[in-house]
Amino acid sequence: MTASNIFKDVRVAAITSYELLLMMIPQLMMIPQLTRFPAAIVCIGTGEINADRTLLTVRPGIVVVDKFRADLDAKSVGIWNVLDKTLDIFLPAGGPRNPLSINGVSYWPESFRPIVLSGAKCSAYMIELKALTAKR
Repeated sequence: MTASNIFKDVRVAAITSYELLLMMIPQLMMIPQLTRFPAAIVCIGTGEINADRTLLTVRPGIVVVDKFRADLDAKSVGIWNVLDKTLDIFLPAGGPRNPLSINGVSYWPESFRPIVLSGAKCSAYMIELKALTAKR
């Protein structure tokens, strides 16, 4: 499963934190270009370097957005299915012991939480990831 199998639109937010992104989400829902759902918005988040400077930890975030559906039938994807498929990308077979790894960086889902979108006809969740890489 890849992001292209799940999302019809993926955006990268040129923004410094998820908190700022979360404050801007209601406005982002109004952007006409974000009309293909399910959609994802990626943000860099925060990071740390350990004391001996050998391990870099970054916490990127992904906002998963889909159209709100009050009654789901078996053919309807819905936000839960989109969220589950997105988490599966980062936890392939083998679970947490076998995370997604790209160019020596390993990614794990750290948490997810709903985003309140007042008046929007969408549902959204923020997935916080933990990305680890050993510095050389």
